[in-house]
Amino acid sequence: MPSFLIKRSMSPDGKIDATSVEVTIEAELTDTQTVIDAIALTDNFANYVREQTPAPRVFATSNVGQVTSNGGQTEGTVSGVPAAVYDGEPGKSGKRGPGAVIISGEKFKSFDTKHIQAAKDAKANGKPLTVVFKRNEQWKSNDIVSVS
Repeated sequence: MPSFLIKRSMSPDGKIDATSVEVTIEAELTDTQTVIDAIALTDNFANYVREQTPAPRVFATSNVGQVTSNGGQTEGTVSGVPAAVYDGEPGKSGKRGPGAVIISGEKFKSFDTKHIQAAKDAKANGKPLTVVFKRNEQWKSNDIVSVS
């Protein structure tokens, strides 16, 4: 009897999301039909995945209310319950690095502790948060302008 082991992994920042399917079959050494059937089953899964067209991850793509370009800087708004909130790590100089908020699989950064605390409160209470952000191409990040 064949068995399938399906694994899904996701990084804490939501950027890496992977699924793998492992098939285990018991077959006689000469039972090539069982092997061919197992390959056909995994091909079906692979074809399904190939047909998916994820949106490019240039800037926040999920729940974007409004995105405009102003002098080369992309501005946008995203709303949702934060999936994760990270405090900034202290650097070698003693200054705190940017904190991060993950909403709908997209990361938004801020040095402002009030933004990070508002996101923590929203996450703890299951309340949606609206983030206004600007895309910073130099650092390849979505920088929070305001939260509400």
